[in-house]
Amino acid sequence: MKSSTACQTGSAGIRYPFLRWEDSSTNPTRAITAPASGAIYTANFSTEYLLTTTAGAGGTVSAGGYLGSSATATATATPNAGFAFVNFTGTATSTANPFIFPITAPTNLTANFAATSGVNVTLAGTVSAGGF
Repeated sequence: MKSSTACQTGSAGIRYPFLRWEDSSTNPTRAITAPASGAIYTANFSTEYLLTTTAGAGGTVSAGGYLGSSATATATATPNAGFAFVNFTGTATSTANPFIFPITAPTNLTANFAATSGVNVTLAGTVSAGGF
């Protein structure tokens, strides 16, 4: 019998990639010949959660994909010209940019941006003591 256990899927946004066999072999494909007496073959898997990022109008966001459970994720929002970063919303929220947080479950983040004023004001003149 041939067994291949490279990656198992779980609930939405969760997957379990193969790590190694109990005897430390890291080849996920293993030929097993049934012995005359009982035997136990144990495969070890890790847990990964999906980080989904979306940029609102006015910018881009980095990060995304599957990350190991309890890994530290860093999402960075980059505003386009004429926009400013406002916050991250979704499964987690923050006004920090970059937003650094642990991955403990599937996570959805949206980077939000706001248009900045396009008016530049330059004041010129003379200021004198004593008022107007």
